[in-house]
Amino acid sequence: MLAIVLAFGPLLRLARAQPAAVAMQVPGSAPTSAFDDDLGEVRRKILSQRLVMHLVMLYQKTMQNVAKGNYLGAKNDIDAVMGEQGVAPEDRIEMIGERGMMEAAAGDIASAGPDLDIGIKALEGKALDSDETILLKNLRMLKGKVLSQQGRLQEALREEDRAVALDPKYAMPHFFRGLFLLKLGRSNEAVRSYERAVALDPAAVKKMNACDEFRAVGQVPPSCGV
Repeated sequence: MLAIVLAFGPLLRLARAQPAAVAMQVPGSAPTSAFDDDLGEVRRKILSQRLVMHLVMLYQKTMQNVAKGNYLGAKNDIDAVMGEQGVAPEDRIEMIGERGMMEAAAGDIASAGPDLDIGIKALEGKALDSDETILLKNLRMLKGKVLSQQGRLQEALREEDRAVALDPKYAMPHFFRGLFLLKLGRSNEAVRSYERAVALDPAAVKKMNACDEFRAVGQVPPSCGV
């Protein structure tokens, strides 16, 4: 199962509440008195709380599906969140990228590529917060995986390099970088990248069962044994 570290930045930002977006949805005419103004504020707060609670539940459900390896279920959860009123347009765009991550993890390469591109484009050139950095490194890591499955290994390698630049201590881009280097015939570099991934997260790398790919070309990383 693919080890993905997720933050779901748009969901978390929305869970910090968007009272202005919710206020626009409150039915009824504009307040005509101080009493009406106070009543409207109470209604806005109640709607805001309901929206936040609902989104938090969807967020938790998404994370549970990811933990179980049910990536298509997680994709459907993200689609449900994107359909909610009160979600800002810029958050929806980032969620498309998150949906692409679930599609890539599930093996739906045709759908994943365009969605990942949308998410990457939305974040490129921005001053990223911590949640957005986590999102972008995963988008690039999985974009590399998609490109490799399309036979575009040099482009795939560049995406993993970009993911590593965002977070050198994240194991999975090092892991995929090692596999792509191996397929490109750069076996010594491949072993070094693979061993770096093992040093960072041995449990996650072990689950990927990649040692046989190295053994097949007679270049066995030390962590794989004989």
